[in-house]
Amino acid sequence: MTKFYKNLVENRSQFNPLKIKGPGFLSLFGMLLLGSVLVNQIAFGQSTIYSANFGTAAVTSSPLISGQWTSPNAQVGGAAPLNMSISTSSFSSTYTTPITPSGGANLADGNTSPAAGTATAILAGSVNTNTFTNIQVAFGYRGTTTYTGVVTLDWSPDGTTWNAISLGTLTRNSTWIALGFLTLPAGAENQSNLRFRFTFARSTTSGNFRIDDFTVRGTASTPTVNSTAATLPKFFANTTFASAGQQFDVSGVNLGTNNLTVGPLAGYEFATTSTFVTPLASLSFTPSSGTVAATTVYARLLSTNAVGSYNGNIPVAAATATTVNVAVTGQVYGNGTGSFTAGNLLTLRVGETAGPALSSAGAPIFLDEYTPAGVFVQSKPVPFNLNALGTNNRRFTMSGTSTSEGYLNLSPDGQYLTFAGYDANVGTAAVTGTSAATNNRIVARVEQDGTINTTTRISDGYDANNIRSAATVDGNAFWTGGAGGSSTGGARYMVLGNTGTSTQVSTTITNSRGTAIYNSQLYNTSQSGSNIGVNTVGTGLPTTTGNSTVVLTGTATNVDLSNPHGFVFVDQDDNGTPDVMYVADATLGLVKFSNASGTWTKRGSLPNPAGRSAYGVTAIAVGANRRIYLSLGTTSTISTEIYTFLDNSAVAANIASSGTDIITACGTA
Repeated sequence: MTKFYKNLVENRSQFNPLKIKGPGFLSLFGMLLLGSVLVNQIAFGQSTIYSANFGTAAVTSSPLISGQWTSPNAQVGGAAPLNMSISTSSFSSTYTTPITPSGGANLADGNTSPAAGTATAILAGSVNTNTFTNIQVAFGYRGTTTYTGVVTLDWSPDGTTWNAISLGTLTRNSTWIALGFLTLPAGAENQSNLRFRFTFARSTTSGNFRIDDFTVRGTASTPTVNSTAATLPKFFANTTFASAGQQFDVSGVNLGTNNLTVGPLAGYEFATTSTFVTPLASLSFTPSSGTVAATTVYARLLSTNAVGSYNGNIPVAAATATTVNVAVTGQVYGNGTGSFTAGNLLTLRVGETAGPALSSAGAPIFLDEYTPAGVFVQSKPVPFNLNALGTNNRRFTMSGTSTSEGYLNLSPDGQYLTFAGYDANVGTAAVTGTSAATNNRIVARVEQDGTINTTTRISDGYDANNIRSAATVDGNAFWTGGAGGSSTGGARYMVLGNTGTSTQVSTTITNSRGTAIYNSQLYNTSQSGSNIGVNTVGTGLPTTTGNSTVVLTGTATNVDLSNPHGFVFVDQDDNGTPDVMYVADATLGLVKFSNASGTWTKRGSLPNPAGRSAYGVTAIAVGANRRIYLSLGTTSTISTEIYTFLDNSAVAANIASSGTDIITACGTA
């Protein structure tokens, strides 16, 4: 949806501005390796991750005693007094729960000619607990009555730090017993190589101790990635500057060793900092113990894209996890065709043509050029991002629904177009209610060659309220209008490139609308108190405080005008003094005034067409007549049409003319 605002038009040989508010059954694979079974399962409840029955054959000839079980204390050929071996004596039996005996061989300490001392058996490289929680172990054991050694079991995530598993009292009666399941701490979860170590410390050579059916199980967990955003506000870029970055947080759990990735999406780039120092086509985050903690990422639309729409989904993904998509829409605009043509109309458009419905959030701003007959010429976007279209340029936006923003003004020499808005991203909620210190109010200056300058900032004016207009004489100093408190509203003064405070030149009224300069005098419109109408602000162009704001001589406040917005003076005889004034009044329509020696007299009005209200006006002298352009909108929204007509009445005679609708849907070209 496009919102169009008010208008200015032809100013002699210069270009003419116009404001227009336009995841039961187990799924597994098994591998048999020297009696060790590696199992990956996805199931409800506990699932076996690893099980070792130590096969059926005796192993006494190598430190590799079974599968991934190793021991530096392994018995070698029966000739050395070393203690660990895979034995086929006293095969496992008798226990039935929670594991069942496999018989065959077993891991033994002291099967043949043991020696006093400590022996170990370590399992490494076979237990992957990624995507599992609640890790538990169980095993069968048999200790002879003469075995006096101390048996311990530890686990380690890295082979360096070992953590004891409490086994309680191990019975030694030469009978096979099942122990477990024993629950390990959370640190054993999401480990790609969880290690286990049995230690047998004996002080005598008597007896033996055997282990069989070592089992590890856990609760299968679902790998999950998350994003704090399902949809991001629309991205706006220009062929010479990227969009503003938008942030969202991503995270992941139960990922194992699988990285979490963000992107890619054609036309977009991503970064981990808002300044995009090192932007990438996609981002990748390595999990720690299967988890990627909440991490802020930034996305933006590239300026290297061709003009057009860039819509799609930013994928937040990890292997085996369900991808989460962050929906985005984006638009890249061109810069127009160059300079503005003298004599044409220039309109300020709030929002995109055929775009989404506008709201009180900050909307994108465009300058659209038309011929006097209403034929579309070109469109130029006002900066969507910092430093766009010029060094130190600020972001620029306006409220999508305010009916009293976007007034355009042309400097008296026709060289500069000015208007005012907010240093905020498109989509900033309730932009008029933002803090001026956080979201500075901005004066935009446009030259006839199309150069846009948004470096002028106000940090102390129009706080949590509307900035509405700006005017200049020479492009170096500005006067603004808008609403605020006793010290923040009304008419204010600052110079080009201002970065902070401004001067409040008058406190007579703190809620003004349009601002303009004619014949070296500052004027504004207001609908406040005794200043309802067109007012002079101080004498000439005030730059200090303490000036009075006074309704024009001869005009009766709240009588001659009721709801004034834009206004324009016409110097009919080109003698430097304005002779005629036209005011766009949302209630009364187009109201005419004539000047006689500084006294202004109302000269009739043209009522608003049914369902429409006047918001902006501009005019030029054409011989003895005046060509008028008027922007109209519904009473509850904003201007959407431009009318033109010729006022052929005498300067001091009542206006009497009907208009021709020349642009009925501004911005749709």
